[in-house]
Amino acid sequence: MNTTPETERRRSKRFLCNENFVNCRIHHDGSLIDVAPINFNAQGMAIFCNTHLAELSIVSISFAYQLDDNMLELAELACNIVYSKDSEYGDQFGLSFDESKLSEAQMTMLSAVAKHIEAHDDPEDRYGLNK
Repeated sequence: MNTTPETERRRSKRFLCNENFVNCRIHHDGSLIDVAPINFNAQGMAIFCNTHLAELSIVSISFAYQLDDNMLELAELACNIVYSKDSEYGDQFGLSFDESKLSEAQMTMLSAVAKHIEAHDDPEDRYGLNK
């Protein structure tokens, strides 16, 4: 599906997640569930989970991000689920960070991750196939 400025609901472009994301997990019903990050911006991210989950609307997510020589640890970020799609292989979710429940430090780290990903984005080689 192609998006146009009229159909795009995000405030900022999302960028594909890279290998700098580690230990990405959602917190659901007292459990930590490993997920794969798909794309990201400072307002939200998309994830894939190979476990089918019940209908969710609110979760929290934790992940670490290697930012140059620093490992940023983002723990239990409150999120709203704004998109979900299930398949025979698992579930994909679009998450919007709940800015009203995030600390200033968390917001600063999310912004730093987004800026780092954008700075290293190569629109000519979106999926890293030309390396």
